[in-house]
Order: sequence, then structure tokens, then C-alpha cells
Amino acid sequence: MPTPSKYTPGLKDVGESKRNARASMLRQIIAKKITFDLSWTYLNAEDTAKVLTAVDAASFVVTFLDPKTNTFKTLSFYASDRSLEILDFINGVARYKELKFTIIEM
Repeated sequence: MPTPSKYTPGLKDVGESKRNARASMLRQIIAKKITFDLSWTYLNAEDTAKVLTAVDAASFVVTFLDPKTNTFKTLSFYASDRSLEILDFINGVARYKELKFTIIEM
């Protein structure tokens, strides 16, 4: 698997927020999840296919360095929509300027 060019962790609170009649915020956190914004630049067609195949399933397992605990964890994730920017074609084969998506903890 090619190493991402960009690897940006995000910590998300999943829950409900609303205001009461006094305009005070009421917030209930149901879960805390981690996300990663990932991107690869200047990939060839073979490496692009490897990345896309790895995240094609409804869910997949990822081992990552948790920024909150500074330890490695293994969790299930799913991928957001994937976007690809084609750089050019050489002899009918695409080279990709950028592939990017977010993976979200299940």
C-alpha cells in the first residue's frame, strides 16, 4: 500500500445538540470517533487501484497511531466518497495527480 502524502487525524463527537427555551446549549455526546483525511499525490494506475481496492468494502480494518494515546490501535472504518484528479495519460494509461477521501471509525 502506498504511503499517503497527507494524513490528517480528526476527533469527532457524535451526539445531539439543541438549545432550550433559555437559549442554553444542551449537548449529549453518544460516542467519540476518530477520522483520517487521507490523500495521495502523483500515483500511477497500479498504486491507485491498490488504494481504491483496500477501501472498497463496506468496512475494513485499519491499524493506526492514535494521537490521543500515542499508541497503535486497530479499529474498523469506512470510507467517504473518493475523488481522483487525473494528471495526464501516457500511452493510454492514466497518471493521477491526487486521490483523496476520509476514513471514519465505525
